[in-house]
Amino acid sequence: MRNRNDYLATAMIEPGERQIGGIKLRPFSYGSMQLAYLFKLSLFTGEDETEQTDEEKQRQIVTFAWMQSAPIDEVVAAVHDGSAETRVLRFSLGITFDTIPELMAEINRIGEMVSASSVRAESKYPSSEDDAPGKS
Repeated sequence: MRNRNDYLATAMIEPGERQIGGIKLRPFSYGSMQLAYLFKLSLFTGEDETEQTDEEKQRQIVTFAWMQSAPIDEVVAAVHDGSAETRVLRFSLGITFDTIPELMAEINRIGEMVSASSVRAESKYPSSEDDAPGKS
């Protein structure tokens, strides 16, 4: 089993693009993580801990594939003009079911690296609401 340091080391030497089922994916980046929050991709953000339907998981997988493979200008434009859902639907018409497991494996790989590289900052000075600045 790989540990956190192994994932971090691997993340630093990752090749640029990945090819999955004919789809060329850009490396997952800080901007990708921001898109994951915008598109509510809890497979990456971990925000929605409720049980997800298969349909929701598939939406997230296809959205991930689109946002990582479509031209960057197209993705940015879709965010700004609200057309991302339509563009993802159009993109999904070209994805075959045999590609889904490979995309899911890539999502799991990225998720492990994101988790390994996340930093949790904690203050070394314990405080509470009662002793916050301005409170007496």
